[in-house]
Amino acid sequence: MDAPLCDGRNQVSSSCGRFHQWQTPPDWQTRPMADTKSSHLGFADCGAGVGRVSQNLLLHHFQEVDVVEPSHHYIESARKALSGSSAQSWPSQHKAVNFYKVGLENWTPHSERYDVIWIQWALLYLTDDDAVAFFDRCKAGLKRGGVIVVKENICKHTEFVVDKEDSSLTRSNKYMLQLFAKSKMLVMYNVLQRNFPKELFPVRMYAIKPRTVTADLSQK
Repeated sequence: MDAPLCDGRNQVSSSCGRFHQWQTPPDWQTRPMADTKSSHLGFADCGAGVGRVSQNLLLHHFQEVDVVEPSHHYIESARKALSGSSAQSWPSQHKAVNFYKVGLENWTPHSERYDVIWIQWALLYLTDDDAVAFFDRCKAGLKRGGVIVVKENICKHTEFVVDKEDSSLTRSNKYMLQLFAKSKMLVMYNVLQRNFPKELFPVRMYAIKPRTVTADLSQK
């Protein structure tokens, strides 16, 4: 059975109507996230939900966006919003190309397709082992110089919080950094989202990229 429109990714159902206001801090909208030197930019929106990030941000800057979402209800809503006949505010040559109804633990990106892979409120549904395996597959899906952006709830006073109702795992910032290190990912940015409602978990955004020998040496 598909989840209702507001699930654990939105944290509290009363927030869904105004959730788009918090999608991305303004400085992230202008900060260059990838250095692929590509003239045709590709983006994967993972855990895309109903497509708000693609609709309000990604399609304004990337020529091609692929949507990855396990919920039938969500992905059909995203398909309607991103490829329907409704008025579009993004450039006409920018398109939502593929809609993959699959969980991240089973999704394998095409080789060297993406400048950016965006993962929003989705890692909390993956075990550590599934997350590490997913990042390994993502490395192959990135173009040279591409990055992965992770946006997740963060717990503050314990290493992790398990929600048995939606089978989610909220990790601490320290836990997330350990997970990235285990996945051999280099953390470029680690930003706490400001002006987030106090009744919700804090949210952090990370920009990470695959470690290389050169990158490892530069960190020493």
